[in-house]
Amino acid sequence: MMLQNLGLMAGALGLGGFPNFANHEFAWFESLGFEMKKMPANKYVGAGRLPSLMMRLFNRNPDIPYPTGLVRDGNVLLKPFCPPNYSSMAEAVRAVVKAKTEAYKYFPVQANLVKPDISEKAIQAAIAYCEYLWNRYGRFPVYMPPYRTVLGFQACHLDADFYDAFYKPEALSEAVRRDFDAQEARVAYAGDEATSLKFFRFRRIVGVWKPITPMLRSINQRLLTSSPAHYLLTAELWKSAGKLPRKNAWNTKKRI
Repeated sequence: MMLQNLGLMAGALGLGGFPNFANHEFAWFESLGFEMKKMPANKYVGAGRLPSLMMRLFNRNPDIPYPTGLVRDGNVLLKPFCPPNYSSMAEAVRAVVKAKTEAYKYFPVQANLVKPDISEKAIQAAIAYCEYLWNRYGRFPVYMPPYRTVLGFQACHLDADFYDAFYKPEALSEAVRRDFDAQEARVAYAGDEATSLKFFRFRRIVGVWKPITPMLRSINQRLLTSSPAHYLLTAELWKSAGKLPRKNAWNTKKRI
């Protein structure tokens, strides 16, 4: 549902966007500026004494970063229910119970229907279990970070000239074309030709490389569209050409 909403939002803003597999223990969180800590690999995976010894002897025990929360301008935006955000797992469990019970104050109808009855005995059992995991493995949860990513959504400005060259006119919405015109105006105002959108225009680069046009068309139809590979390929072609390609060099009669 979240990915669908991001796609709808990107379309309304005139941006291109697509979901992609983004499963990684820490890279996305580092890029987003999360608070990070590090832990030796043997401790991170909960290895026993013998495997830990072998990892250290063979120098195969690197430090693994993991996210502990997100802070912006001194404001805590995200924090997991575990140390270092709480002094102990007992305090973290109490905080979870408090968050669950206080939430029903703001939703009285739902509160009357599904308000949980959390006994002190259940709380003490949860505390004992969570504290054992923290003391044994030095982290909580044990076998994954407090935050993890599985899917991501990438949004980007689209090059309308590229789609005009390879797709039918109705492939782009009016919102996308307005965004492209706005980006053109911004680049033109900056007056820096080296950073112009023309730098990455696929159809104009093809005009400099007519002998490989059929191959490029085939690659584009099967793989590129608006993917990062498109920009990497066009950048390399531009470097090889040594100059900006000739305008309107691509034959636009054939469209997908």
